Amino acid sequence: MQTQPLIASLPGTLAIRWSSHMLEWIEGPVRDEKVLAIDAGAVLVVPLSETDLDRRSDYLDIVELWSSAERPGRYHIVNCACGIAYCGGVDGGILVTHPDTATVVWDIDVREMHGMFPRPPPWGEQPGVVRLIFGRDAYERSIRDILRAMQARAVRPLRWEEIEHLDMGGVSALESSRASYPTCEVLPIIDWLPDWGSGNLETLLAMDPDAPFVLGPRLS
Repeated sequence: MQTQPLIASLPGTLAIRWSSHMLEWIEGPVRDEKVLAIDAGAVLVVPLSETDLDRRSDYLDIVELWSSAERPGRYHIVNCACGIAYCGGVDGGILVTHPDTATVVWDIDVREMHGMFPRPPPWGEQPGVVRLIFGRDAYERSIRDILRAMQARAVRPLRWEEIEHLDMGGVSALESSRASYPTCEVLPIIDWLPDWGSGNLETLLAMDPDAPFVLGPRLS
């Protein structure tokens, strides 16, 4: 296996920005009534990606992120809204290692994971790896905080002004939809992204942010 050159090695941080993919009409509580709903999720903000968030549609998978704290391996920590990684330009996954008990390291192949970074990237078109180095205590604490924030957001409808970003149509779609349906003040969340049509919202709400991280060997 050929080793890719190291482009950058940076302190890792975990932060999120709320995002949504699309608006959708769903069945309402009254027969033959339609309700305007929205999906929801979070884009992961990592070093070198902060300036290009409006062009990204890769969503944080909290299950994969949690697992990355427990075992080294390759994880789809970010994924396309639809759950198909290559669709969002993140099909390579992130190689996570635990070099010691106090450190978690991400190696991100910039070609296989180009959807995570600005276009054009600051390093040009050369192949290579961006390495992010996290302190374990801060890593675990950030994962718990992110999970709690996701769960709090997922259980209540969103007001229009709380929708920070929309992949499908952007600001113009939000403005036109809000103007077209002035009596619609809040939008229920119908899906949590990334979504494979397999109950990702239920999985999110079932997770326990206070559960211990169960450390184990590398995933094959």
